[in-house]
Amino acid sequence: MQKIIERSTLLNQQDQDYLLRYFARLPLERKLDVLNRHRKILFMRKQQEADEEIPINVVSYIALVLANKSHLADEKKLSAKRFEDMELNEVRELSIINLDKLKDKKKNSKTKREKVLGLWAVVRTLRQKKVSFRDISRYLKKHHRLEVGHSLIHSMWLELENRISEDQNVV
Repeated sequence: MQKIIERSTLLNQQDQDYLLRYFARLPLERKLDVLNRHRKILFMRKQQEADEEIPINVVSYIALVLANKSHLADEKKLSAKRFEDMELNEVRELSIINLDKLKDKKKNSKTKREKVLGLWAVVRTLRQKKVSFRDISRYLKKHHRLEVGHSLIHSMWLELENRISEDQNVV
């Protein structure tokens, strides 16, 4: 079965696995685009492979790998930015893809404040051990790959811990 897949896709198992991991990392909108390509390729392949009696799940897998391959090729065209070789429709499509990528990147990026809040239990534990804010900042950079200033941690500490102490005083 593997030989049939490799012959149809012209890709070895490692390259197929890479394309499937690439698909898993894509945002939802681009996954849907790949699945649209998959559907088109699948119907073409079903007609071509009808007399070879290849199971439909294998044909579907081949179509998914080929759809990922074509999507990745379009992405590489975009990164090359050699628009003089392309037609206007291709440039427009690639620009739309690039714009969607930038929107996804901006939407998914958290602010440093939100990232520190996610690690607040670590900050609190270190602070209870009498670790300075500068050392906490270094610790977060080293162990959590979060580069944040000590002043932000200090201001958040004052804000959050004062709020907690006020809430405890009210009760």
